[in-house]
Amino acid sequence: MDIWQIVVIVVLAALILVWVAVIAYNKGRVSGRLATERRLIEVLPEALIVTDRNGLVQYSSPGSVPFGLVSGDRLNSREVEDILTQAAADGGMREREVQLPVNRNSYPSSNGRGLEAGQSRPSNTLYLRVRIGDIGDDLYAIFINDMSEQRRFEAVRRDFVTNVSHELKTP
Repeated sequence: MDIWQIVVIVVLAALILVWVAVIAYNKGRVSGRLATERRLIEVLPEALIVTDRNGLVQYSSPGSVPFGLVSGDRLNSREVEDILTQAAADGGMREREVQLPVNRNSYPSSNGRGLEAGQSRPSNTLYLRVRIGDIGDDLYAIFINDMSEQRRFEAVRRDFVTNVSHELKTP
């Protein structure tokens, strides 16, 4: 074997080694970026569901689980699907508050047993602010913010003002 053949083999081996190293580096960089993106999503104050225009779920953050909007790999809320359909039709962003019935079996009985100190007994309605927008590649981001406690507080305040007003009017 001539020296030039050995040099060619060594150069080819070096090129292959560099090529493999570049691919491994890029894969590591991409997977590191994806892990960072996942961690970023998990610390968002809103829950996130990523879906296609037909309601097929690609990703749902851990914060979205308590709302029960995903069954298997599909959205199971007709109201959220309607908002998704509207956003997909015009490619815009939609935001709406939806009311969903709460599964009473997942909460303690109405006598208050099983509730922690300072925890209020849940009502029978879940109020969610849903914001849906196109993020490209036929994918849509669904941001969910639980407004239930705020709505309950508004109802208590409204009842209090009504009661005080009534008491002040009657002798």
